[in-house]
Amino acid sequence: MVLRILAYCALLVPITFTGLAITGRWFRPMDSFSHFFHYYCLAFAGIAILAALLKLKGPVVTAVVALFCTILLLGPAKPFAFAIAKPENGVESGALKILTFNLLFANDQIDQVTEYIKRQNPDIVLLQEVSPINGKVVELLEGYRFQQRCRVSPVMETVVLSKMEPTAQGCLPNAEVPWMDLSLNGTTVRTLSVHLNWPWPFRQWHNIDDLRNDLAALSEERPIILGGDFNAVPWSHAVKTVEDITGSTIVPGFRVTLYGYNTPFKVPLLVPIDQILLPDGAVAQSAIVGPELGSDHRPVSVTFTFAD
Repeated sequence: MVLRILAYCALLVPITFTGLAITGRWFRPMDSFSHFFHYYCLAFAGIAILAALLKLKGPVVTAVVALFCTILLLGPAKPFAFAIAKPENGVESGALKILTFNLLFANDQIDQVTEYIKRQNPDIVLLQEVSPINGKVVELLEGYRFQQRCRVSPVMETVVLSKMEPTAQGCLPNAEVPWMDLSLNGTTVRTLSVHLNWPWPFRQWHNIDDLRNDLAALSEERPIILGGDFNAVPWSHAVKTVEDITGSTIVPGFRVTLYGYNTPFKVPLLVPIDQILLPDGAVAQSAIVGPELGSDHRPVSVTFTFAD
């Protein structure tokens, strides 16, 4: 009886956090709990295994049901849609590639970052946390003649780089987001590089509201490609809200991009928080996560085509 009670008490913790996270669609601060659904899944799985070893049928059933329900909540990431990560030599001819990377303010691995981006050879590069320390990366990428930089702090910029000449470009005034209008295979697309703040209690939702207001104020609507450091996981209400604002859809897949962030206790936090969203008519052919390149994030590259 004591073991059964302890098992149910252990289950109560991830169940409570999952329940709070679900309310995030109505009460924004609670959305912060949704960023750890994959850890709640691990907790339910661990409790189920332990309860099975102790032959506690009730806790096993409860943990398995909770695990199944929480996996369903990961739906927007389509964690089992591994086909999206197929080798790049399997993509269609004429495909375009976009790469996003939070360089990290203090990153000094300039040559490694530059060499990786050149090898990937994307058509569009979205960079965050461009600083005086790592800013030489932009200078060394000679093939990207067209640039839009927006300063988000006295010492950091967010950047869009393009091989193609934009028809228009600028900075969103409140969200401080750089954008370019690019003609991609005959379709004019507005491309943005974003760096959202951390979730509540930080200013992530303020950033999202600023993005909404800025895009609404632009004189001409365009299909939108959006990429960058969202500091939000694919299944969060924050990302869903950005999808609704832009009319674009996240490229599916469970791609852990934050590897090196350490708490004061040096505990790694592994979460998929760097995203790329594509508009209607754009189809992702390949999506990959790059190696460790001196940042606490890893780059994401997506190759895509436009449907006929």
